[in-house]
Amino acid sequence: ALDSLATALMARLRLHGIKHFVIETDPVKAVQLHVDGVPVVTGRVEDRATDEALAVEKAVLVVANCADTINTNITLTIRDISPQVPIAALAEHEQSIDLLELSGSNHVMPLKRQLGQHLANRANAGHLHCNIVGRLGDLLIAEFPVHNTPLVGRSLREMQLRDTLGMNVVAVWEKGRLVPVTPDTILADGSFPVVMGSKEQITNLDTYLVIYNTNFNPVLVIGGGKVGCVTTQTLRSRGVTVHMIEREESLRSSLEGVADQLFIGDAADLELLMSAGLADAPSVLLTTNDDAMNIYLSVYCRRLNPDPRVISRITHARNIEAIHRAGADFVLSYSSLGAESIMSLLQRRESVILGEGFDLFYVPVPASLAG
Repeated sequence: ALDSLATALMARLRLHGIKHFVIETDPVKAVQLHVDGVPVVTGRVEDRATDEALAVEKAVLVVANCADTINTNITLTIRDISPQVPIAALAEHEQSIDLLELSGSNHVMPLKRQLGQHLANRANAGHLHCNIVGRLGDLLIAEFPVHNTPLVGRSLREMQLRDTLGMNVVAVWEKGRLVPVTPDTILADGSFPVVMGSKEQITNLDTYLVIYNTNFNPVLVIGGGKVGCVTTQTLRSRGVTVHMIEREESLRSSLEGVADQLFIGDAADLELLMSAGLADAPSVLLTTNDDAMNIYLSVYCRRLNPDPRVISRITHARNIEAIHRAGADFVLSYSSLGAESIMSLLQRRESVILGEGFDLFYVPVPASLAG
């Protein structure tokens, strides 16, 4: 199906020259997509005849991105034609994961759970430490904040990470932008250096950082949907205290016990925000599926307290610049997470989530740099 994930994925497939197409059930919509330049065929996604006409057994990967029930049907139909073709299926509900695997999906992707985990992994809380964001073979990619530490105002040359720990700073996050660095790059209060190194080197960096920036106040999660619940559970599994704000009173009973403390009401209510701990929170995570609300809350929280790291999910790519301007430090969408996960399968590599709008790709080493 052509949704935001498929659109993001197709952009990457075009970039890498990988042939692809979308199956559209409605012939009228298929014609319009064809006119718009989208590679499309029309047919019922669950029908064997459609898959046979497309020679699905020759595909390098089939992505099932419909509802869980339809994805199960798609998987069973394809498996009846070919036991070998790789299938990646999205799972909206936790209980669907096992069913999709039993149906024959090689890769089941519960993206909302993964989105919540990635958002949680970017939060500041407790001692200063590295957030692992990906892996390249034996090398780990990590980032860490310098807020309220003696590292602010120092250059990368003065930090001497390469000399003391053997690792490299490869880029720096500056207000939502990932920028290249030189030895003379000066770290600002809101900078997040991105480093690459071995597991041992990252552990040594954590040991170096642990003396800085201790803030054990509760992290604030705004939004009690699936992503918000996973974000909260991931943080609490690390020993982080979490306060959650949810607007809908009807969700109170289902959310009891998810967070350390639950606040029901509008997050735009100043008194509620302060009661939930915004004034002292090390991080604020915006997990609602309403981009306009997340943008509004980014501005509001940032004006009330400029210090916490603001982390937000986003639905539409067109809103990325707006939410960064609003004050969000890190943004990630369901669609870009899914596209990266699928590309990592196609390229047989581990998934690396740098952030919204940033991709990792490989280039051959020029002969002049080899060795």
